[in-house]
Amino acid sequence: MQFKKINWSDVSIRDFQELHDIMNATDLTPTGFVLEVADLFHEFDDDLSEKDLKSLKDSISFVSTPCKPKAKDSVNGKPMMQFSRMPLSNFIELDVTLVKNDFCDALPICAQIIYDLGDEVFDLPVTDVIGAVLSFAEYRQNVYSKYPNVFMVDDEDDVDEADNIQDDEPKQDVATGWLKIVFLMAEGDLTKYNEIISSPHILVFNWASLSDSLKSKKASGN
Repeated sequence: MQFKKINWSDVSIRDFQELHDIMNATDLTPTGFVLEVADLFHEFDDDLSEKDLKSLKDSISFVSTPCKPKAKDSVNGKPMMQFSRMPLSNFIELDVTLVKNDFCDALPICAQIIYDLGDEVFDLPVTDVIGAVLSFAEYRQNVYSKYPNVFMVDDEDDVDEADNIQDDEPKQDVATGWLKIVFLMAEGDLTKYNEIISSPHILVFNWASLSDSLKSKKASGN
């Protein structure tokens, strides 16, 4: 029996999530692993010959190769969001999703935001959306690097916890941290909340960074 060779473009996001669970299982033999992965894409009997098993193994060789395609400009007729123009609310939602979840769980949620998709995202090839999500992850890190004073730890109580977090990551619980940042930008005026989160995130970060610099100069007497 000859089994069709599977490529990453044949793998849906739902398959990708199941594949993630299989690859992290600790109780599978090499043959068990092949059978579990192959069962996502093929129908076959239990009594496989050695030749059939080899064909099955060859058909899923894609799992040993990276899946990092370029971001697609559109998916299902939906254009990809331009990261530099996204409102602060979208940036926060994507940021919280990436920090609070492992990448496999974050992938469909981020793709829904970036391409304005619904539940149909789970049936899309993972190659259609993973490039855009990886691109946002890179863009996000660049934002953290560009605006270090916006994301720095202000409270002494946060310092010890921050030491255990990787560089360029939010230095506090991400959801609470964002609420704190927006609250400070609003200067405690909750009526400004919607206006701030609907503004372009770059505009908000530029304003926050400038405001912080002016406060620092004032505090130093310059």
